[in-house]
Amino acid sequence: MSKLWDSIRCGLFSIRGIDKWHREWSICFLRFKQRRKVSDAADQRFQQYLEHLQIRKGKILFRSEMPGYGGDAKSITEEILRRNLPWKLVWVVRKQAWDSLDEFPKEVRLVGMDDVDELLSEYASSQVWIDEVQRELPLSRGIRKKTDQLYVQILNGVDGVGRWGFERKDVKENKWRRMREDLDQVDCFISHSVPESNMYRRLFGHAYVGEFGRPRNDLFFRKDAVSVRHKVYEKLGIPDNSKLLLYDPEPREVKTPVRLSIELVKEALEKRFGGKWEIAVKKHTKRGASQFYTGRQNHEFIDVATYADRAELLMAADAMISDYSASLLDYLHTGRPAFVYAPDYVEYKKKRGLNWSLEDMPFPAASDTGMLIQNIENFDEKAFHKRAATFLAENGRVDDGRAAKRTVDLIENILDGKETRA
Repeated sequence: MSKLWDSIRCGLFSIRGIDKWHREWSICFLRFKQRRKVSDAADQRFQQYLEHLQIRKGKILFRSEMPGYGGDAKSITEEILRRNLPWKLVWVVRKQAWDSLDEFPKEVRLVGMDDVDELLSEYASSQVWIDEVQRELPLSRGIRKKTDQLYVQILNGVDGVGRWGFERKDVKENKWRRMREDLDQVDCFISHSVPESNMYRRLFGHAYVGEFGRPRNDLFFRKDAVSVRHKVYEKLGIPDNSKLLLYDPEPREVKTPVRLSIELVKEALEKRFGGKWEIAVKKHTKRGASQFYTGRQNHEFIDVATYADRAELLMAADAMISDYSASLLDYLHTGRPAFVYAPDYVEYKKKRGLNWSLEDMPFPAASDTGMLIQNIENFDEKAFHKRAATFLAENGRVDDGRAAKRTVDLIENILDGKETRA
């Protein structure tokens, strides 16, 4: 009998314990809901504030692909300043650029990517948006382009080696939907090739397509290449008598680490082209250094992951190695040696898809280290130049050093009412 009573008593205790836990959990949940209501109400009030925030005429908001002062946005900013146009310039900067804020012109006001409220306020009040990346954060917080705002988009990698965005085999439906929602608001796309223009017209028939060239590539047509090289060398601490190779792989997740043998590449470069070589690696945040290079401690590389202006790096480099990066195609404008190193070619082609097969491109391509070294040592300069010229002509590249000028002309004419958006 006592055992039965003990069992009943334990059962009651357990039920009471559960009931007590349930009551406490319920109270916590109700408090959370109350705080959530307050938070939702605050968000709603802030959203209403943004919707009614007055657009400031002549305010241009830039968001570059690069963390700091670089990319197409830099070239457009400098063209605006050169003309002394009465516009207010605002740049969105990521925390990686905090150590190089002094590179921005004094006429540019900066807003941090992490300062969400200020960032959204800038989007809501700027007359013009110039973006090189999609606006996932502003879009997720309800920022939509107003009727009197102008949205200019200069997407990167659209006509690179690998397929982009909607064209990718591995694009997921939710990602596709977010991309579409953002890009459907674009008024003007800036293109630097016929295939890129055709893609925009096919997917976004509502928007104006300016086949102007890529503003950041204007640098390749300037006559002060020596000064750009000197600037890069001085900033990276490279001796003037050294040569520079840039390794710039596309940022992506890979199953198998893609490693470049620093010491073997250096030896091959010195054997074929002579001189002493330094190797700069444009590391990307999606993968660590150990995933794409190997090297003994006495064969170090220069980390240029945070160097804001990729065009300057390309301009300073005497040779380049990449895999599927769009910058590889931009580098063709320099006329200097470039090589493809793509050990994961079969996997990449199957998963993402390619705009061109490596065989159709002008670069000597390798899927392993031995083949890469052989391509460097046996590089045929005349044959490469011939293939490069044919490739640029056949694919309708329109870069000529005046892309920034054309882009600013378009914006100025639209703001002045001399030209429509379509």
